[in-house]
Amino acid sequence: MRRLPGFRSLVCFEAAVRTGSLSAAAREMNVTPGAVSRQIAVLEQHLGIRVLERNSRGVVATSKGILLARHLSDAFSDIAKAIDEIIDRDRESALTVNVYPTFAIQWLVPRIADFHAIAPDVDLRIRPSLNENRFDKEEISVAVCIGLPQGPLFTSLPLFRRRFVPVCSPNTFSCLGNPGPDILYRTQIYYSDMHVDQWKLWLATMGMEQLALPHVGIRFENSSLAYQAAREGTGFAIAQPALISADLESRRLIAPFGHEVEEPEQYWVSCRTKDLGRSTVALFMKWLSETAALTDRNYDNARTFDPEGNSVGLASP
Repeated sequence: MRRLPGFRSLVCFEAAVRTGSLSAAAREMNVTPGAVSRQIAVLEQHLGIRVLERNSRGVVATSKGILLARHLSDAFSDIAKAIDEIIDRDRESALTVNVYPTFAIQWLVPRIADFHAIAPDVDLRIRPSLNENRFDKEEISVAVCIGLPQGPLFTSLPLFRRRFVPVCSPNTFSCLGNPGPDILYRTQIYYSDMHVDQWKLWLATMGMEQLALPHVGIRFENSSLAYQAAREGTGFAIAQPALISADLESRRLIAPFGHEVEEPEQYWVSCRTKDLGRSTVALFMKWLSETAALTDRNYDNARTFDPEGNSVGLASP
Protein backbone atom coordinates (compact mmCIF):
# COMPACT_ATOMS: atom_id res chain seq x y z
CA MET A 1 0.00 0.00 0.00
CA ARG A 2 1.30 3.43 -0.92
CA ARG A 3 2.36 5.52 2.07
CA LEU A 4 -0.30 8.15 2.73
CA PRO A 5 0.35 11.74 3.76
CA GLY A 6 -0.01 12.55 7.44
CA PHE A 7 -3.61 12.79 8.60
CA ARG A 8 -3.07 16.19 10.19
CA SER A 9 -1.78 17.69 6.95
CA LEU A 10 -4.85 16.35 5.11
CA VAL A 11 -7.20 17.83 7.73
CA CYS A 12 -5.47 21.22 7.54
CA PHE A 13 -5.66 21.27 3.77
CA GLU A 14 -9.34 20.32 3.66
CA ALA A 15 -10.19 22.98 6.25
CA ALA A 16 -8.24 25.67 4.38
CA VAL A 17 -10.00 24.91 1.10
CA ARG A 18 -13.42 24.69 2.72
CA THR A 19 -13.06 27.96 4.65
CA GLY A 20 -10.99 29.75 1.97
CA SER A 21 -8.56 31.05 4.60
CA LEU A 22 -5.57 29.82 6.56
CA SER A 23 -6.71 31.92 9.51
CA ALA A 24 -10.21 30.46 9.49
CA ALA A 25 -8.81 26.95 9.22
CA ALA A 26 -6.47 27.69 12.12
CA ARG A 27 -9.35 28.91 14.33
CA GLU A 28 -11.35 25.81 13.54
CA MET A 29 -8.45 23.56 14.52
CA ASN A 30 -7.32 25.72 17.46
CA VAL A 31 -3.80 26.22 16.07
CA THR A 32 -1.92 29.13 14.51
CA PRO A 33 -2.17 30.04 10.80
CA GLY A 34 1.55 29.31 10.56
CA ALA A 35 0.95 25.76 11.78
CA VAL A 36 -1.72 25.24 9.10
CA SER A 37 0.63 26.65 6.45
CA ARG A 38 3.43 24.31 7.51
CA GLN A 39 1.13 21.26 7.38
CA ILE A 40 0.05 22.16 3.83
CA ALA A 41 3.69 22.56 2.82
CA VAL A 42 4.37 19.07 4.20
CA LEU A 43 1.45 17.73 2.16
CA GLU A 44 2.68 19.36 -1.06
CA GLN A 45 6.19 18.04 -0.46
CA HIS A 46 4.81 14.54 0.02
CA LEU A 47 2.67 14.73 -3.15
CA GLY A 48 5.27 16.57 -5.23
CA ILE A 49 2.62 18.98 -6.56
CA ARG A 50 1.02 22.24 -5.52
CA VAL A 51 -2.50 21.91 -4.17
CA LEU A 52 -3.07 25.42 -2.86
CA GLU A 53 -2.45 28.92 -4.21
CA ARG A 54 -2.36 32.06 -2.09
CA ASN A 55 -3.80 35.38 -3.25
CA SER A 56 -4.84 38.69 -1.73
CA ARG A 57 -8.24 37.33 -0.73
CA GLY A 58 -6.94 34.16 0.97
CA VAL A 59 -6.23 30.75 -0.54
CA VAL A 60 -7.67 28.83 -3.46
CA ALA A 61 -7.13 25.22 -4.46
CA THR A 62 -5.46 24.23 -7.69
CA SER A 63 -7.36 21.94 -10.05
CA LYS A 64 -5.73 18.90 -8.46
CA GLY A 65 -6.25 20.41 -5.05
CA ILE A 66 -9.97 20.80 -5.74
CA LEU A 67 -10.20 17.09 -6.61
CA LEU A 68 -8.26 16.11 -3.49
CA ALA A 69 -10.34 18.38 -1.22
CA ARG A 70 -13.60 16.95 -2.60
CA HIS A 71 -12.51 13.38 -1.86
CA LEU A 72 -11.21 14.36 1.57
CA SER A 73 -14.51 16.05 2.48
CA ASP A 74 -16.43 12.90 1.50
CA ALA A 75 -13.99 10.69 3.42
CA PHE A 76 -14.12 12.82 6.58
CA SER A 77 -17.91 12.83 6.40
CA ASP A 78 -17.96 9.02 6.17
CA ILE A 79 -15.58 8.77 9.13
CA ALA A 80 -17.77 11.11 11.20
CA LYS A 81 -20.89 9.09 10.36
CA ALA A 82 -19.14 5.83 11.32
CA ILE A 83 -18.05 7.27 14.67
CA ASP A 84 -21.54 8.60 15.40
CA GLU A 85 -23.02 5.21 14.57
CA ILE A 86 -20.60 3.41 16.88
CA ILE A 87 -21.24 5.86 19.71
CA ASP A 88 -25.03 5.64 19.25
CA ARG A 89 -24.92 1.84 19.36
CA ASP A 90 -22.76 1.90 22.46
CA ARG A 91 -25.09 4.43 24.09
CA GLU A 92 -28.10 2.30 23.24
CA SER A 93 -26.61 -0.84 24.82
CA ALA A 94 -25.18 0.95 27.87
CA LEU A 95 -27.49 1.51 30.82
CA THR A 96 -26.18 3.47 33.81
CA VAL A 97 -28.28 3.15 36.95
CA ASN A 98 -27.92 5.66 39.78
CA VAL A 99 -28.95 3.95 43.02
CA TYR A 100 -28.55 4.33 46.77
CA PRO A 101 -25.64 2.17 48.07
CA THR A 102 -27.75 0.10 50.50
CA PHE A 103 -30.50 -0.39 47.89
CA ALA A 104 -27.83 -1.62 45.47
CA ILE A 105 -26.11 -3.95 47.94
CA GLN A 106 -29.16 -5.40 49.64
CA TRP A 107 -31.75 -5.56 46.87
CA LEU A 108 -30.58 -4.77 43.34
CA VAL A 109 -27.29 -6.66 43.03
CA PRO A 110 -28.76 -10.01 44.20
CA ARG A 111 -31.34 -9.72 41.40
CA ILE A 112 -29.09 -8.51 38.58
CA ALA A 113 -28.75 -12.03 37.18
CA ASP A 114 -32.51 -12.09 36.59
CA PHE A 115 -32.32 -8.95 34.46
CA HIS A 116 -29.24 -10.22 32.62
CA ALA A 117 -31.15 -13.40 31.75
CA ILE A 118 -33.76 -11.41 29.81
CA ALA A 119 -31.34 -8.77 28.46
CA PRO A 120 -27.89 -10.38 28.09
CA ASP A 121 -26.63 -7.74 25.62
CA VAL A 122 -27.27 -4.72 27.87
CA ASP A 123 -24.12 -3.11 29.23
CA LEU A 124 -25.48 -2.47 32.74
CA ARG A 125 -23.51 -0.06 34.91
CA ILE A 126 -24.47 0.34 38.58
CA ARG A 127 -23.45 3.68 40.08
CA PRO A 128 -24.06 3.82 43.86
CA SER A 129 -24.69 7.35 45.11
CA LEU A 130 -26.62 9.16 47.82
CA ASN A 131 -27.31 11.93 45.30
CA GLU A 132 -30.32 10.91 43.24
CA ASN A 133 -30.60 14.09 41.13
CA ARG A 134 -27.68 13.55 38.78
CA PHE A 135 -29.46 13.47 35.41
CA ASP A 136 -28.13 16.88 34.37
CA LYS A 137 -24.57 16.28 35.53
CA GLU A 138 -23.85 12.65 34.70
CA GLU A 139 -24.64 10.16 31.96
CA ILE A 140 -27.38 8.59 34.06
CA SER A 141 -29.97 6.48 32.22
CA VAL A 142 -32.16 5.51 35.17
CA ALA A 143 -32.23 6.53 38.84
CA VAL A 144 -33.80 5.03 41.94
CA CYS A 145 -35.35 7.93 43.85
CA ILE A 146 -37.21 8.57 47.08
CA GLY A 147 -40.19 10.58 45.91
CA LEU A 148 -40.95 11.72 42.37
CA PRO A 149 -38.55 13.93 40.39
CA GLN A 150 -40.28 17.22 39.67
CA GLY A 151 -41.46 18.35 36.25
CA PRO A 152 -42.64 16.83 32.96
CA LEU A 153 -39.10 15.97 31.83
CA PHE A 154 -39.15 12.76 33.88
CA THR A 155 -41.18 9.56 33.83
CA SER A 156 -41.36 7.40 36.96
CA LEU A 157 -42.69 3.99 37.97
CA PRO A 158 -43.39 2.92 41.59
CA LEU A 159 -41.13 0.45 43.36
CA PHE A 160 -42.09 -0.22 46.99
CA ARG A 161 -43.06 1.47 50.20
CA ARG A 162 -40.46 2.56 52.73
CA ARG A 163 -41.38 0.65 55.88
CA PHE A 164 -39.11 0.29 58.89
CA VAL A 165 -38.95 -2.25 61.69
CA PRO A 166 -36.27 -3.27 64.22
CA VAL A 167 -34.53 -6.54 63.35
CA CYS A 168 -32.01 -8.80 65.06
CA SER A 169 -30.60 -12.29 64.65
CA PRO A 170 -32.64 -15.24 66.00
CA ASN A 171 -29.73 -16.03 68.30
CA THR A 172 -29.84 -12.52 69.77
CA PHE A 173 -33.56 -12.80 70.38
CA SER A 174 -33.36 -16.18 72.10
CA CYS A 175 -30.30 -15.22 74.18
CA LEU A 176 -32.17 -12.18 75.47
CA GLY A 177 -35.04 -14.39 76.58
CA ASN A 178 -37.53 -13.54 73.81
CA PRO A 179 -38.13 -10.06 75.23
CA GLY A 180 -40.50 -7.22 74.36
CA PRO A 181 -39.50 -3.83 72.90
CA ASP A 182 -38.34 -2.61 76.33
CA ILE A 183 -35.19 -4.67 75.82
CA LEU A 184 -33.99 -1.87 73.53
CA TYR A 185 -33.19 0.13 76.66
CA ARG A 186 -30.70 -2.55 77.69
CA THR A 187 -29.18 -3.89 74.50
CA GLN A 188 -27.10 -2.60 71.61
CA ILE A 189 -28.68 -0.48 68.89
CA TYR A 190 -27.09 -0.21 65.43
CA TYR A 191 -27.98 2.58 63.05
CA SER A 192 -26.73 4.46 60.00
CA ASP A 193 -26.42 8.19 59.50
CA MET A 194 -29.31 7.99 57.04
CA HIS A 195 -31.80 6.33 59.40
CA VAL A 196 -31.51 8.06 62.75
CA ASP A 197 -34.90 9.69 62.08
CA GLN A 198 -36.52 6.33 61.29
CA TRP A 199 -35.32 4.90 64.59
CA LYS A 200 -36.69 7.96 66.39
CA LEU A 201 -40.03 7.65 64.57
CA TRP A 202 -40.38 3.98 65.49
CA LEU A 203 -39.46 4.61 69.12
CA ALA A 204 -41.90 7.53 69.31
CA THR A 205 -44.81 5.39 68.07
CA MET A 206 -43.93 2.90 70.81
CA GLY A 207 -43.83 5.58 73.49
CA MET A 208 -40.08 5.15 73.92
CA GLU A 209 -38.87 8.65 73.04
CA GLN A 210 -36.58 8.71 76.07
CA LEU A 211 -34.23 6.31 74.30
CA ALA A 212 -32.12 9.18 73.01
CA LEU A 213 -30.62 8.44 69.63
CA PRO A 214 -28.04 9.31 68.38
CA HIS A 215 -26.44 9.41 71.82
CA VAL A 216 -26.66 5.66 72.34
CA GLY A 217 -25.79 2.76 70.08
CA ILE A 218 -23.23 2.29 67.34
CA ARG A 219 -23.38 4.45 64.24
CA PHE A 220 -22.40 3.22 60.75
CA GLU A 221 -21.86 5.05 57.47
CA ASN A 222 -24.58 3.10 55.68
CA SER A 223 -27.43 0.77 56.53
CA SER A 224 -25.79 -2.31 55.01
CA LEU A 225 -23.15 -2.16 57.74
CA ALA A 226 -25.83 -1.79 60.41
CA TYR A 227 -27.65 -4.84 58.97
CA GLN A 228 -24.42 -6.85 59.05
CA ALA A 229 -23.84 -5.84 62.66
CA ALA A 230 -27.33 -7.12 63.51
CA ARG A 231 -26.63 -10.42 61.75
CA GLU A 232 -23.35 -10.97 63.55
CA GLY A 233 -23.77 -9.00 66.78
CA THR A 234 -26.09 -8.93 69.76
CA GLY A 235 -28.17 -5.90 68.94
CA PHE A 236 -30.91 -4.42 66.77
CA ALA A 237 -30.91 -2.42 63.53
CA ILE A 238 -33.81 -0.51 61.98
CA ALA A 239 -34.41 -2.14 58.60
CA GLN A 240 -36.56 -1.89 55.53
CA PRO A 241 -38.10 -5.37 55.12
CA ALA A 242 -38.19 -5.03 51.32
CA LEU A 243 -34.41 -4.58 51.25
CA ILE A 244 -33.65 -7.52 53.54
CA SER A 245 -36.31 -9.94 52.26
CA ALA A 246 -33.67 -12.64 51.68
CA ASP A 247 -32.51 -12.34 55.31
CA LEU A 248 -36.08 -12.58 56.56
CA GLU A 249 -36.88 -15.57 54.34
CA SER A 250 -33.76 -17.43 55.52
CA ARG A 251 -34.26 -16.16 59.10
CA ARG A 252 -30.78 -14.72 59.32
CA LEU A 253 -32.73 -11.74 60.64
CA ILE A 254 -36.13 -11.56 62.31
CA ALA A 255 -38.51 -8.71 63.18
CA PRO A 256 -39.57 -9.76 66.68
CA PHE A 257 -41.68 -6.75 67.67
CA GLY A 258 -44.01 -6.71 64.69
CA HIS A 259 -44.78 -3.00 64.76
CA GLU A 260 -43.72 -1.12 61.60
CA VAL A 261 -43.63 2.53 60.69
CA GLU A 262 -44.11 3.73 57.13
CA GLU A 263 -42.89 6.95 55.55
CA PRO A 264 -45.07 8.79 53.02
CA GLU A 265 -42.41 8.91 50.28
CA GLN A 266 -41.83 5.58 48.59
CA TYR A 267 -39.14 4.41 46.18
CA TRP A 268 -39.54 5.18 42.48
CA VAL A 269 -37.47 4.40 39.41
CA SER A 270 -37.18 7.41 37.09
CA CYS A 271 -35.75 8.32 33.72
CA ARG A 272 -35.87 11.22 31.31
CA THR A 273 -39.13 11.01 29.40
CA LYS A 274 -37.26 11.44 26.12
CA ASP A 275 -35.19 8.32 26.92
CA LEU A 276 -38.23 6.03 27.07
CA GLY A 277 -37.72 5.51 23.33
CA ARG A 278 -34.56 3.57 24.16
CA SER A 279 -35.55 -0.07 24.44
CA THR A 280 -33.00 -0.77 27.18
CA VAL A 281 -34.33 2.03 29.39
CA ALA A 282 -37.97 0.99 28.93
CA LEU A 283 -37.12 -2.67 29.59
CA PHE A 284 -35.13 -1.96 32.75
CA MET A 285 -37.78 0.42 34.13
CA LYS A 286 -40.50 -2.21 33.60
CA TRP A 287 -38.40 -5.04 35.04
CA LEU A 288 -37.38 -3.08 38.13
CA SER A 289 -40.91 -1.90 38.89
CA GLU A 290 -42.47 -5.35 38.46
CA THR A 291 -39.73 -7.07 40.48
CA ALA A 292 -40.03 -4.53 43.31
CA ALA A 293 -43.81 -4.89 43.44
CA LEU A 294 -43.41 -8.66 43.73
CA THR A 295 -40.99 -8.18 46.64
CA ASP A 296 -43.50 -6.01 48.47
CA ARG A 297 -46.37 -8.46 47.90
CA ASN A 298 -44.29 -11.42 49.05
CA TYR A 299 -43.43 -9.64 52.26
CA ASP A 300 -47.08 -8.82 52.97
CA ASN A 301 -48.19 -12.39 52.23
CA ALA A 302 -45.40 -14.32 53.96
CA ARG A 303 -45.09 -12.71 57.39
CA THR A 304 -45.44 -15.15 60.28
CA PHE A 305 -46.41 -14.35 63.87
CA ASP A 306 -45.73 -15.75 67.30
CA PRO A 307 -48.65 -16.82 69.54
CA GLU A 308 -49.05 -13.26 70.84
CA GLY A 309 -49.34 -11.81 67.35
CA ASN A 310 -45.87 -10.34 67.03
CA SER A 311 -44.21 -10.58 63.64
CA VAL A 312 -41.16 -12.85 63.82
CA GLY A 313 -40.08 -12.87 60.19
CA LEU A 314 -41.07 -14.58 56.97
CA ALA A 315 -42.20 -18.11 56.46
CA SER A 316 -39.61 -20.42 54.96
CA PRO A 317 -40.18 -21.15 51.27
